[in-house]
Parts: sequence; structure tokens; C-alpha cells
Amino acid sequence: MVDKTSRRLTKTQIRKLVAEALEILESFGVPTHDLTDRKKERMAKAFLAVAGLGPSNQWSAVRSIDDGHRLLSRQVLRGMNEYFGESIADSSYDDIRRKDLLLPVEAGIVLRSAGKESASTNDGTRAYALDPLFAKQMRLFGTSSWDESLDQFMGDRPTLAESLKRIRDLSRIPVVIESTEINFSPGEHNQLQRAILEEFLPRFGQGAEVLYVGDTADKYLFLR
Repeated sequence: MVDKTSRRLTKTQIRKLVAEALEILESFGVPTHDLTDRKKERMAKAFLAVAGLGPSNQWSAVRSIDDGHRLLSRQVLRGMNEYFGESIADSSYDDIRRKDLLLPVEAGIVLRSAGKESASTNDGTRAYALDPLFAKQMRLFGTSSWDESLDQFMGDRPTLAESLKRIRDLSRIPVVIESTEINFSPGEHNQLQRAILEEFLPRFGQGAEVLYVGDTADKYLFLR
């Protein structure tokens, strides 16, 4: 009988794997800068569980759907608890889909209906697995081949970070202040700011000068 306690990773090993998982995800174009440290940690641990890095801490041991490695949400959660120092209630399994694996799935790194493409969003039998191409690249992490192989692998491959940036750029609200164009981030408040600058001031603020305009994304968006 195998003693599970002998297979558990130490806190130092877990911290190292989490940091490496985040580095890999960022290298694959997953945006993490807007996430809290806790959200990044949970995403990394869920990702590690899907990759099959439980008692092993070697990236060469990564497993994908081609290796028959698929986990249900509850199994991902239990892997996080058993191997990566979490104590998440089993009833929180839906957070795996809605939060922890959301970005890796959207980036195409993790397959969310592995082995059951027709599964509905709430189908409890839908499993998560690594895409074989990403898994192959991940097995090189930490080796001398990683950087060169990563450049070739990513190449012109569109990333989630780039896609989200394009969406944000398309949804920005352009405003011209005295021949200077600024771009508000989306939102009802900024729609109101644009209306004030473009409609109210020209009609009712003759002679007034705009000295400062702030935005949630940039509090010094315009400063005279």
C-alpha cells in the first residue's frame, strides 16, 4: 500500500510549481495582471491538477487528453486539496469552471469538454484536459530548449491577452478635447463624461477650460 504522506509536496515545492505554472500560462498569452494573488494561485493549482502534476513536480511528467488524463471539476478540486495545500469544500466544485480554469480554457490550453464535445455547460460529466500541443511544449519547461521552442510554438498564434486587448480597444469611448483625442474605458459613467465634454460644455460652458479628466483605467487621462 502506498503511503500518500510520502508523496505530498512540501510548501516550498508547491510555491515553486505555482510560480512556474503562472510563468507558463503567461508565456502562452494568458493575462494575469488584473487578477489578485489569490486568484492567480488558485488558477495555477487547478492548472497543475489538470496537467497531472500531483505527486510529481516534474514538468516532463505533464499529461494531456492524448494520455487519457481527464478530470471532472470535483476531481480537479480534490487534486488541489490533496497535492497543493488547499482545503476547498467539495461543494465549491463549480468555481473550477466559473473562475479557476476560465482563462486557461478561453486560451485553448485546457479543453473543457474533453472527450465529450457535446456536453452542456452544466453537464457534471464534462471533463478538463490539456490540449496535446500545449502539453508537448510544457514538457520542455526548465530545459535549454524551452525558449527557442516557445518562440516557434507561439509564432503568429493569437493569444487570449491579445484578443481581450482588441475587444477592450474596440469598446473604448473616444472623446476629443481641444484637438486632443482621449479614450475612455467602457461604462455608463464614461458615457456621461463624454456627453458632458461634447454636448454640455459647448452649449453651456462658453469660455470654460477642461483642466482634468480621469478614468477608472487611468486617473490622469487628461491633465492640462
